[in-house]
Amino acid sequence: MDGLDRALAQEGAERVVALTALVADSEATGEDVGRLKAAMVAAVEEGTGTGRDRFALGCALARLGDPRIERPQSEAYWVAMSPPYQDGWIARHLVTNDEYQAWVSGGGYQDRPAWSDEGWAWLDATPDPWYERR
Repeated sequence: MDGLDRALAQEGAERVVALTALVADSEATGEDVGRLKAAMVAAVEEGTGTGRDRFALGCALARLGDPRIERPQSEAYWVAMSPPYQDGWIARHLVTNDEYQAWVSGGGYQDRPAWSDEGWAWLDATPDPWYERR
């Protein structure tokens, strides 16, 4: 991918902008996508560029599939909880919209074992959990 090599030759904020532009224009496949993701992660972690540039880069990386994000099937996704909270597991990072949608589509609101007794009672008593009472 000639564009990726040109983007990687840039320094600082120019690299961030060039990498972001590649996602919109890219026809990259296979190894080139892997190189592009790695370069984008490095740019994010270096902290270069303006806030707006870094936001655009993060959005572009999310579209490609940020390799730093673990999926629920991975052990690294979860962290053990212990008292005084609750025994169990919790996600290491905030839940993404994509993960939430998969949970809802997969029947999460009907999955009794996924809920505490208190949570299930609340859900059972709520006609629509997203209805905002005013």
